[in-house]
Amino acid sequence: MLTGGAAGPGALLAENLIAIRCGRLIDGISDRPVENAVVVVRGNRIVAVGGPEVEPPT
Repeated sequence: MLTGGAAGPGALLAENLIAIRCGRLIDGISDRPVENAVVVVRGNRIVAVGGPEVEPPT
């Protein structure tokens, strides 16, 4: 039987940080793409998006 809680699979996923660097990001809002973009994901959520000034997690 599987039960939810702090020790479940979601607890491990929430601690993971991933930084994705891409050459060009089209965000669908601004009129220009973001060059040299960085997207930071924590668990299953995007927590930061921006240009090269966004520091990837270490």
